[in-house]
Amino acid sequence: LNNYHHILLLLLPPPPLLVSFPSSTVTTIVIRIPWGYGGSMRRGRQKQGQIERQECSKRGREREVGDKRDREADEPPLVGLAHCLEHAVLLGSKNNTATTTLREQAGEAGGSLSASTGLCYTMFTVSAAASRAPALVARLLDHLRQPSLLTNEIMAELSAVDAENERNKSTDGRRQRAVLRAEAVRGPSTTPHPFSIFGTGSAESLSRDGPDGLQAALRDFHRRYYHLRDAEVVLVGPQSQADLATMWSQALAASEPQSPPTPDQVEQHILYPDEATTWQPDSCIFQQVGTILGYTPLKPLRSVEVFFQGLPVIKLWRQKPWDLISHCIGHEGAGSILAFLRARGLASGLSAGCWFSCETSSIFSVTVHLTPLADEAPGTLRQVLLAVYSYVALLA
Repeated sequence: LNNYHHILLLLLPPPPLLVSFPSSTVTTIVIRIPWGYGGSMRRGRQKQGQIERQECSKRGREREVGDKRDREADEPPLVGLAHCLEHAVLLGSKNNTATTTLREQAGEAGGSLSASTGLCYTMFTVSAAASRAPALVARLLDHLRQPSLLTNEIMAELSAVDAENERNKSTDGRRQRAVLRAEAVRGPSTTPHPFSIFGTGSAESLSRDGPDGLQAALRDFHRRYYHLRDAEVVLVGPQSQADLATMWSQALAASEPQSPPTPDQVEQHILYPDEATTWQPDSCIFQQVGTILGYTPLKPLRSVEVFFQGLPVIKLWRQKPWDLISHCIGHEGAGSILAFLRARGLASGLSAGCWFSCETSSIFSVTVHLTPLADEAPGTLRQVLLAVYSYVALLA
């Protein structure tokens, strides 16, 4: 069902999509709020007139991923702000005085609550037994439209955000992503590519301006981007479409309407606030190609991963170009990359597929798992790269 949520969210703009699923006993609502590299960019291009430009503070910092590397980085005012707001809006609302949290209410209603923040959007998913869903949906909308965002609650929640950041550091996948983020190109006027600066955030990055500064930044972010008119909504349950529509309208009525935003509070892309600094749809993520990067893994890994950057494919869900290419590259039959390398004792496995995707670009990866012999033999990297690029050339 989650896969269908993603597909439906890509296809349909607001108003909400109502799906009657009679065999289900649970009602689920998914709300995806575009705030950054993607939805807000399109609105930013349509805006007429001059928009005040956000300045990124520049400071030198040392990145440590395996070995230490010194780099200059342009950072947005608070790294991890979107992720922090994802946590903060669920803490409380101005209209709700319940002693239980929204997550606890979802559990008591026989369902669950989850939220995630990516480069393009923040998404909230709430499910509950069909009979108890209306109250939960109404409370979710109340949290999203009128969060309390109290300083004491925000600062207490920082420990959870910081713990998530520390947990991410302990995984090799996140460490690898940090290496690639450091290589992402800068855009016009030295603005960094969003891939290079998006992150989970930490207590250090989010506390840079103090509790009052963080609260003000979160409220400003919420005022600019958390508008249901921009959100993509899917409501799925055993109820009829008419009943789902009634549930949605009643939930909207139960949550206090937001005050209309002023023109300078909306339609501004968080990273590229004017047309001159907007990243183009065919822009690449890495300018310096043909680069070999290494990092020290936490676990004993023997692998070579080759990345190819491509055009956006996120909306090509019917054609699935990366899926087709991954099957062509990843098969194990005669004449394949894996068969060639395995015959020489160099590889024990191979996988290929889309590694990263957003609305303006994507990254395709080919991972070759090396044997202990290959890890020690000289020239292994060259042989592996030659095999991969030669095979890709045949496909092209």
